[in-house]
Amino acid sequence: MEDLDEVFTDTHQETISLEPAGSDRVLYEGRVTARGRASGVPLDVQIWAVWEFRDGKAYRGTAYLSRAEAVGALGQP
Repeated sequence: MEDLDEVFTDTHQETISLEPAGSDRVLYEGRVTARGRASGVPLDVQIWAVWEFRDGKAYRGTAYLSRAEAVGALGQP
């Protein structure tokens, strides 16, 4: 998130859905809106992520630009 703050301002993330994907992963769907810090150009993008948990805590999240990519990373049909 710190990297995003260097490039964007007015960053907002909205959770649309969370789906269990096994005992230690979650499929996240969300929307990110922001504005380019230097350009002022607005950004509005839907994202998917796979969050992995260890000992009940999130330790890694990988973002994808399509649901198909995220589900593919889970190894599910």
